[in-house]
Amino acid sequence: MKRYRNICIGWIMPILLLILAGCGGEKQLEERKVPEKLQAQYTASSASPQVGQEVTFSVSITQGEEKVNDAEAVKFEIWREGQKEKHAMVPAKKTGDGVYSIAQSFKEPGTYYVMYHIDARGLHSMAKHKISVE
Repeated sequence: MKRYRNICIGWIMPILLLILAGCGGEKQLEERKVPEKLQAQYTASSASPQVGQEVTFSVSITQGEEKVNDAEAVKFEIWREGQKEKHAMVPAKKTGDGVYSIAQSFKEPGTYYVMYHIDARGLHSMAKHKISVE
């Protein structure tokens, strides 16, 4: 009986383990495709607007060759230089094929920053731009 147990442990178990390991190795790993980065083209209707003048800020979003029309959220963050804590976060509306925009006017002259925030297709993109209000 002892001899039978030694044969099972010594020969049969390793063979079974090799067979099971071989079957698991046959599965192909699914190729994971890394999504392309979001590309954003920022525009402002005026680089140096006057106080009270309405400015349209837009961002055109693409991913590869495709225009992004299904963004979860596009927002523009605006603040005056030295006053980041007093920022405004303005949600943009889809205004064209892959284009999201807001209209904004400024009450005081000075240097302002406009930062867009894009959440689309599981990715986030943002960039800061400077604007001078006269």
